[in-house]
Amino acid sequence: MCGIAGFVWGGLNAEKARSMCTDMIASISHRGPDSQSVWSASEDGVYLGHARLAVIDLSSDASQPMSSSDSRYTLAYNGEVYNYKDLRARLIHSGYHFRTQSDTEVVLASIEIWGVEYALNQFHGMFAFALWDNSEKTLTLARDKFGEKPIYYGIENNKITWSSELSSIINTRVIDLAIDRNALALFMKHSYVPAPYSIFKRVKKLLPGTFLQISKRSGALSSPKIKAYWDAGQIISSARVNTSISVLEATEQLDVIISESVKRQMISDVPIGAFLSGGIDSSLVASLMQRHSVNPIKTFTIGFDEEQYNEAPYAQKVSEFIGTDHTELYVKPEQAIELIPTISKFYSEPFADSSQLPTMLVSKLARSQVTVALSGDGGDELFGGYNRYTFSEKYWKILKYAPLGIRKAFSRKVKQLNTEQLNALGAQFSFLLPHAGSRFGDKLKKLARICAVDSNFDFYNNLTSVTSEEDNFLMREYDPHVPQLNAIHTLDEDLSFLDWMRLLDIKTYLPDDILVKVDRAAMAYGLETRAPFLNSDILEFTGQLPADFLVRNGRGKFLLRLVLEKYIPTQLFERPKMGFGVPIDSWLRGELRAWAEDLLDLDNLISDGFFDAKLVHKKWAAHLSGKQNYQHELWNVLMFQSWKKLNNI
Repeated sequence: MCGIAGFVWGGLNAEKARSMCTDMIASISHRGPDSQSVWSASEDGVYLGHARLAVIDLSSDASQPMSSSDSRYTLAYNGEVYNYKDLRARLIHSGYHFRTQSDTEVVLASIEIWGVEYALNQFHGMFAFALWDNSEKTLTLARDKFGEKPIYYGIENNKITWSSELSSIINTRVIDLAIDRNALALFMKHSYVPAPYSIFKRVKKLLPGTFLQISKRSGALSSPKIKAYWDAGQIISSARVNTSISVLEATEQLDVIISESVKRQMISDVPIGAFLSGGIDSSLVASLMQRHSVNPIKTFTIGFDEEQYNEAPYAQKVSEFIGTDHTELYVKPEQAIELIPTISKFYSEPFADSSQLPTMLVSKLARSQVTVALSGDGGDELFGGYNRYTFSEKYWKILKYAPLGIRKAFSRKVKQLNTEQLNALGAQFSFLLPHAGSRFGDKLKKLARICAVDSNFDFYNNLTSVTSEEDNFLMREYDPHVPQLNAIHTLDEDLSFLDWMRLLDIKTYLPDDILVKVDRAAMAYGLETRAPFLNSDILEFTGQLPADFLVRNGRGKFLLRLVLEKYIPTQLFERPKMGFGVPIDSWLRGELRAWAEDLLDLDNLISDGFFDAKLVHKKWAAHLSGKQNYQHELWNVLMFQSWKKLNNI
């Protein structure tokens, strides 16, 4: 795992340009604390920077940027290609001679022998890279299939710059940093900025499964060409459902596929461990890792004194059963809170999934003992694990028969009710509302918002959104018709509602929220994370399964549960799904109040002109009173304000 940055920009003084690239890499040195270096072809204005976290082949021979033997190609690469040993054997058989044992050289050789697009299709792994072709004077930027590794790029005034994190581009100020108000609207809606957008008009994110090429001839950059080499939607759309496969056969086949993926991702020349929450996904990954290891693997979890957020006891029981070397840390509020004022430094772009806090804490804990940690990320999206997968289609079928006018009236009425009183009511009648629990009011408010729509797609978009158009805090200086996520990502209209939901999450929520959260949190401490479920073979296999192999009898991950039952008793993991969260709502009324009020200063909000300052303060007052819970909307505003202040935007 590493960080990359650089630019193609002619006319700069060579010494100044190298210094600029060095500064870009220095700003993301946490991603690669072992070494940082810059390569240049100053005559073409090309500068590639690399910050290295050494994981495979720790020798200096494997340092980057790395050039091919004939000096045609130079590569700066971030990530791991897990099938590199297989590819290496193929290349040796074709006559290639390797100088190192690194997967970096395998990536470089694959491109040299097979070309960029064919090579990309051969890679099973996580990566983002910048490649300079000195013969064709062409730059290639590429990103892995699921979008585990990030890459931002900006093009302006005959120059292109790129980086693993937005901070490098911000610090150079070589690209116009005007805020994209449409991207801000999407951020307020989803708590993240979805690719291909970034928070800046002139900076974009490369979409997963795509590569960009831009040439420099006669001193001028060509128009960039972006091409998809892999698409999750095509995999699922073209899959033929195997109606003849039995549950037992599918369980055995899935066990083999996941086990092989875990085994490949355990290859490392540095200490390796796993995150363990005690849930289905992480428990299966840890169980398979322990099966492939002769010694107890290291597992890590964090706990909270607040029972509704605490998964540590479940993780402890799983660890004891499978025999891992387990470390847990109970986090006090002050430990999480002290991270908050500086958290925007590591996320580099506004990001407001509050589970970023425990993710950073468990990453810091793991890094104290290992350099690589495997996680269960992707299990929910691939195997239908989110609660919304189990009830959305059923609820929509019921809701759509109620007149839209009545549903809108119900929505307006519920929004006026006191959230905390509703929460208390839900807790009091938990025996009647077992799935509502102490957050009944929050869930009822969510239902109120989603019931006032007129299509299943809008239903799902609103279900996965923090705010709706009518109740966001933004000033109206943006396009209210900014594309919804299902418009950005074209999906097959013939897909089932379940597959449509899964694929939209695989294309948006997974890479732009879940994987951003984990990548930035882990990289803040120089920890490499790997996700065995994010494997194209596994996705293709799920596409062949009948729908009730994923969701059955109102429960998701049906088949994955059966695989896990082979390794640990059912009672160790069968429980209601818990979020990996922290009590932001109460912290904002207590320990975080002073920090929040500084960022929500009325004069500053008015001066900035991004938010309806009076509305923000009205909802802030309602939240402080305890009558309403606006933690999600307010957290979005606070994370944007914190990011803007830190970066002097």
